Amino acid sequence: MFDHTLQVLDAAADIGDHPEHYLADAAPAVRTVLAADVGAGFTGRIALRLAALFHDIEKPATRVAGADGRVSFMGHDRRGADTAEAVLTRWKASHALIRFCRVLVAEHLRLGFLVRERPFDRRTAYRYAEATAPHALESIVLSLADRLATRGVRARQEYLRAHAEAAVELIGLVTALAAEPREPLLRGDEIAALAGATGPRIGELVAMLAEEQAAGTVTTRAEAEALVRG
Repeated sequence: MFDHTLQVLDAAADIGDHPEHYLADAAPAVRTVLAADVGAGFTGRIALRLAALFHDIEKPATRVAGADGRVSFMGHDRRGADTAEAVLTRWKASHALIRFCRVLVAEHLRLGFLVRERPFDRRTAYRYAEATAPHALESIVLSLADRLATRGVRARQEYLRAHAEAAVELIGLVTALAAEPREPLLRGDEIAALAGATGPRIGELVAMLAEEQAAGTVTTRAEAEALVRG
């Protein structure tokens, strides 16, 4: 397991240094985010390597062998995020660096679960971006590094290629959505009045409308009003 972690670290570093080799047209966007400052002098390239070291930290604690001999590590991603946060807090790391590592560790499996759903649509890209905000592209890079470091039957070349293609496709969609000038069709108070909503329900409706706008299923104020009225 430690060997795998070192291989992921190596892959993450190489993707960060040579994104053109792995990510084709998505490389410029990746270069930009990895060159940005994450906090306390850490660039995305360096913070990515730290997240790679943490990404499977809870696998030993979550290892379960089934009666058929299959081994699983259910929950190691979420538990790993908690552990990464605890360790980095103990090290007095910046809040921004802690958030970076927490997001990447918690979500490093997400892209792998989506690969078979290609081609991706705008809704999938929006949900991925929301789940990994504000580090969607860095999360995709870590996921690809994890896949490239896989061994055994799961390391067949077609699987590696599919994951890399999915990474490029998703980066393109996430980047395009982020660049769109998409203003909310309704304010929170308008949503509350139209739906008769209070408390957390208002936030849920705001989030629902934002997703439908991003997906392109709601494009006018009238459509937005109809949606929140239910």
